[in-house]
Amino acid sequence: MENRKVTGIKPSEAIENIEYARRWMGCESDFSEEALDMAIAALKKLEAIQTCTPPSDDWEHYADRLYDIAYKSGYEEGKQEAEKWTLVSEGLPKERKWIGTEHFGTTISDEVYVTIEVPSGERITKHMHFQNGAIPPFEQRSLDAFYKGGKAVAWRPLPEPYQGDET
Repeated sequence: MENRKVTGIKPSEAIENIEYARRWMGCESDFSEEALDMAIAALKKLEAIQTCTPPSDDWEHYADRLYDIAYKSGYEEGKQEAEKWTLVSEGLPKERKWIGTEHFGTTISDEVYVTIEVPSGERITKHMHFQNGAIPPFEQRSLDAFYKGGKAVAWRPLPEPYQGDET
C-alpha cells in the first residue's frame, strides 16, 4: 500500500473519515483505538485553532483566545485520563503501609472507585480501597451478604475534592 499525502482536507472531514473507518474496519487492539482517539483529539485542537482567526487590531485578545484553547484542551485531556477505568486484570492501585501493617501485616491503597460484578451479572460501583491486592475482608463479607458474592473488575481514582467557586 502506498502512502499518499492528502491536502486540502478540513480537520472535521478527517475526523469523520477516521470515525467511519473505525466503525467499518474495526481495530486490532486497544493500542489502535488509543491512536485513533489521539488523532481525533489533535484534529479537534487544530480545528479550534484554525477557527480562531486573528483580528486586524486586537492581537492581545487573539493570543488570549489561543491560550484558552490550548489550556482547556489540556485540562480536558487530564480530566479524561483521571476518569479512565483500569481493569483489575491490568493492575491495581499502588498500596502503602498503614497502621495495620505493623499489627496485621497488611497494606492498603488510597481510596478509589471500584466496579464490582455480582453473580447476577449486575455491576455496581463502590468507594473503597484495596487491601493486600484484594477487596478488604469486611467489604467482601458485605458483598457476600447482599449479593451472594462479587468480584472487582475495574477501578479508577477519586476525583479532586471540590475547592469552592472556581470562577
